[in-house]
Amino acid sequence: MLRTRQMDPGDCPAVEQLFRECFSHPWEGKAIEAMFTAGGYYSLVAENEKNEIIGYVGMRSVCDEADITNVAVRPDARRKGIAHLLVRRLLEAAGQEGIRSVYLEVRASNRPALLLYEHAGFRVCGRRRDYYTEPTEDAILMICENIP
Repeated sequence: MLRTRQMDPGDCPAVEQLFRECFSHPWEGKAIEAMFTAGGYYSLVAENEKNEIIGYVGMRSVCDEADITNVAVRPDARRKGIAHLLVRRLLEAAGQEGIRSVYLEVRASNRPALLLYEHAGFRVCGRRRDYYTEPTEDAILMICENIP
């Protein structure tokens, strides 16, 4: 049984481990913990039936705009709709907070993520040259303006 909920400070170690499994440059624990003292952050986690955190999505908002900071799903839990569910729930929360547009960057080669975001209502609005490292790669900038 999959469950999503708002992240709390006690989840930081598990989210840090998830980031290490998913990203070439993961956020460290202090950066994750800082979300709880800085304004404008909202994060959700997904838990499996064992209450293990297997997914994460977060956004940072300013006024009526937001930026999705990270979407992560544990490698052994991918392709099961977890990222889609997390993004959908995040957009719902954004709408409840009066957010009118949500942006994100995604690696140009990450076709599964591009399809996920398109399916969630995002469209391409730009490109950031050499945005990512290890390997160096462009980012596709996307926006969603149809916030539920």
